[in-house]
Amino acid sequence: CYTSQCDLWSLGVIAFILLSGYMPFSGSEDQQARSISKGNYFMKPDTWSSTSEEAKEFVSWMLQVDPDLRMSAAKALEHRWIKRSMTEQKHEEIGFDILEALRKFGHASKFRRACMEMMAWSLSGEERAKVQDCFLQLDQTHCGTITLAELKRVLSGQFHVSDAETMEIFLALDTNHDEEIHYSDFLAAMVDSRIALHDDLVQATFKKFDVDNSGYITSENLREILGDTFEGDKVEHLLAEGGATPGRGLSYAEFGAYLRQEPVAMLKDKSIDVSDVDTTISQGKWSTSSDSAKEMSPSSSIYSKGAKSGNQGDQGCCCIS
Repeated sequence: CYTSQCDLWSLGVIAFILLSGYMPFSGSEDQQARSISKGNYFMKPDTWSSTSEEAKEFVSWMLQVDPDLRMSAAKALEHRWIKRSMTEQKHEEIGFDILEALRKFGHASKFRRACMEMMAWSLSGEERAKVQDCFLQLDQTHCGTITLAELKRVLSGQFHVSDAETMEIFLALDTNHDEEIHYSDFLAAMVDSRIALHDDLVQATFKKFDVDNSGYITSENLREILGDTFEGDKVEHLLAEGGATPGRGLSYAEFGAYLRQEPVAMLKDKSIDVSDVDTTISQGKWSTSSDSAKEMSPSSSIYSKGAKSGNQGDQGCCCIS
């Protein structure tokens, strides 16, 4: 049956490829299947001669056919090759700007937080990399999420933030209500503070909410993505907060102005022609230069799994690349 040990096998294959530049199992599909079932792979001496014994040992433990003999994720993190690499790697220190971004997100309205969470899925690899080290610094157990204890350790120890404020920030970021902050939650908090709120990002986010390509974000759209309510507020209240015209929905111009916290008229002075954008959306011809935005669809958002029941569902993965 499928367990996390299957992922560790996949990690072994990836590590093998990154270290050697070739696949561990080759030949026809039948040959590959037989080699995989027996764990038969070949480390070419010329290729692997410059690779450390620690790295080769790590790969061999990952590619154990018997899942009981294969290292677990926890043991893999404790392997001497990984620990040495982590010790040698220099991480960016968490600065006051990160604290302010977390505070700003903690105090943001519910609809704004929902928008930031959606935006996190349209960020490019370069944009995610800007704050990746800060997340790793907070995730002290290296399990891929940040616990309340880890957040307290940094905010209280480094910035003397009170327990009450730390809890407020944590609850705002814990969108899945599983007592953990996921990478996508952290990215959402960094949008508009450490990560620029540029036009492509606004367009891609609007498109995710406008699931029927009508040119407007309607209560039906939000209900399909968020459920009937979001953190206790009805979706109609969220739209009203965004400045939607009653009975019509939230236009792109209104959405952009809301996110940038400026009058709608000012958006027309920017590089984007608002009327052209709205017309393009309504005709179902949306386009954006953000490749990462194209890869994501509204149905794959972090909220979609719980839409019918009104819950946010399981947290999706916004991977560290």
